[in-house]
Amino acid sequence: MEGGISPQAIFENLNKAFTEGIFLTDVGQHQMWTTQFLEMNKNKQLITSGGLGTMGFGLPAAIGAQLGNPDKMVVCIAGDGGVQMTIQELATAVQLELPITLVIINNGFLGMVRQMQQFFHDKNYSGTCLRKRKSCEGKCNFDGSNIPKCCPPYTPNFIRLAESYGAYGIRVTDEDKLSDAFEEAKKNTDSPTIIEILIDFKDVVLPMVQGGKALDNMLLETNY
Repeated sequence: MEGGISPQAIFENLNKAFTEGIFLTDVGQHQMWTTQFLEMNKNKQLITSGGLGTMGFGLPAAIGAQLGNPDKMVVCIAGDGGVQMTIQELATAVQLELPITLVIINNGFLGMVRQMQQFFHDKNYSGTCLRKRKSCEGKCNFDGSNIPKCCPPYTPNFIRLAESYGAYGIRVTDEDKLSDAFEEAKKNTDSPTIIEILIDFKDVVLPMVQGGKALDNMLLETNY
């Protein structure tokens, strides 16, 4: 997905909309952006699995946080890859009528792994494109030159998936619509709300240090 909303813009709007509450992350690039851009204060709490790499942590943890704090707003920030590892727990959240806001930052990839392949493995990409089909073989080099021209539709459609569970789904492709989406989620107090936000697949987390390297090997720019 090319030319999407910037991570910084997502969090600028989220910070304005949610000045208090419990915030949780899944695992991936969105987790790093959350720690970089989420503004914290005495009325906010951040729950994340840190460096354990437990993809799928976010949504079940958000359910627990909402059950334990029924009077607080709970916002789960996840990626399109990790959230699919436990997306079935949306059924639990619907059954319990939990007003969780699930923000899915969708770049069409397992973004953190792809970023490591880009920086540390000579751009030998494998197993990270979530739109890849058998018929794609040999047609895509992930440099953006033939995206989205040759790419099949993303699977799943998160908005239809939300609706199939009985949750409320909103897709945001325009930065100007972010504020409205967050306000809609705050008004929905009887069921979970999924807000899917499309970002550019070339957005990366910086700075970054390769595992096992010293801090003076920190990467401060992309190698595109």
